[in-house]
Amino acid sequence: MVDETALAVAILSESLPTVEVTTEFSDGSLSAMGEGRRVIVSHTADESDAFLQVSTVELLCCAETDATAAALARSCVEVLQDAAADHPLLSEARVVEISRDSFSTRGGRHRASMRLYINIE
Repeated sequence: MVDETALAVAILSESLPTVEVTTEFSDGSLSAMGEGRRVIVSHTADESDAFLQVSTVELLCCAETDATAAALARSCVEVLQDAAADHPLLSEARVVEISRDSFSTRGGRHRASMRLYINIE
């Protein structure tokens, strides 16, 4: 099995070099809002078979403003969808949902949930 979070982090980090992409959610993630852009990747579900690993990941996109966080979420979706065209492991990336995260106390946060279709080696 492929580590879907590591795959998403690698693809996003390469395409968005000015954004911190991580799997770690800490108190610092909330306090740093308003001080840069950050994407926190987490695994939420799996529907795999013998040939294809279908994993759902959530991207929590934090930024200085709500509009910037929304744009960051859309950029992350586009990056993963574009990667599916030529990445050796990723064959498709589908959006499940993009929404505003109302938990934010400062800055902006949007969530993008995506289903990643990963080729099993």
